Amino acid sequence: MKRIKVYTIVCMVLCLFLVLTGCAGGNTGEEDGIDVTTPKRGVKQSEAPEVSDNSTPGDVTEIISNIQNKMNIAPLAELTAKSTTANNPDAIGGWDLKFIKSHEGFEDTAYGYSSAVSSDDDGSGTYIKEDHDEWVIFEFDKEYKISEVWLYPRQDMYMSEGEPYDMYGESFPAVLAIEISNNGEVWDEVYMEDGIKKPEAEIEYSSLADMRGPGLKACFAEVTTKYIKVHALSLLGFERAEEIEDYRLQLYLVEIYAAK
Repeated sequence: MKRIKVYTIVCMVLCLFLVLTGCAGGNTGEEDGIDVTTPKRGVKQSEAPEVSDNSTPGDVTEIISNIQNKMNIAPLAELTAKSTTANNPDAIGGWDLKFIKSHEGFEDTAYGYSSAVSSDDDGSGTYIKEDHDEWVIFEFDKEYKISEVWLYPRQDMYMSEGEPYDMYGESFPAVLAIEISNNGEVWDEVYMEDGIKKPEAEIEYSSLADMRGPGLKACFAEVTTKYIKVHALSLLGFERAEEIEDYRLQLYLVEIYAAK
């Protein structure tokens, strides 16, 4: 009877862990770091950690600790991008690289980050018609133990010929790699996912300030690093009238979770 009660408690806590983090199997690496010379594929959300009939209340305590002892460190980072588009961000919000880590002060006006959309920086040139890679580097002032990166797609609504068009998920990565470095020059891949589909919003649009849900939660064994590169190796494309108009990377926000 005691074993059944403990197992029930463990199952309930695991369900809470999956709901809160969306990352089954996170923090599976060794305490002192992992070998990152071989790419590690992200753990799918359907893959729950194994639970033994011999689980004890101590196991439950460890799971709860993993949930509580994480923080989003993205706002602390300095940013570098392969390309970017800015749309007068200090005046009206719009698009700017800084919005990929925080929308503070621009909650109702910031669209997020966009890579270059045309051959000219001001957007007046020819749209980029070929698929390509884009990346954003988050540089921190010290090393952190990181195990999760959440990507939020663009969240806004677009009006086309008087009709609303939900832009959630447009211009999202089709293939995503998360790479780490301790010097900003040599990179190791700790997560890779291909075949990514256009994500669907968890709630309907009402304002730019809404958090309509992350499009992808990249979870991997805990690593210690000073640099994180969010690397879109391929792009889904910007779609209008059921046709791809151009290729760009657009993200509402990125959150990077580290141990406290």
